[in-house]
Amino acid sequence: MNDFAVQKLNENQQKDALIILQRCERMLELSANAGQIIDRNLIIVVLYNRACTQQSLWILDKCSKYIDGVIYNLLISLKEDDEQFDNLQQQNKKSLKEYISY
Repeated sequence: MNDFAVQKLNENQQKDALIILQRCERMLELSANAGQIIDRNLIIVVLYNRACTQQSLWILDKCSKYIDGVIYNLLISLKEDDEQFDNLQQQNKKSLKEYISY
């Protein structure tokens, strides 16, 4: 659906794109509330595209709120990536120590 919204943006159909992105966001919310794991990158892209659409429609107050949402999710994503990297690094150190002591 996000790709379809982007296509609408490219065709200068911002209002249609906004409706599609609202549906995307609602689907993400419903999925998350149902306990499904949502790729944070998808959340970021949908929120960013919604912010851009609102900017093009001069709905600047909502645009800025969605940009804040993008920043928030980017920060969480970076933190998660750092934690995964640290965990992988610890596993590699442990494996190396086990290999050396073998």
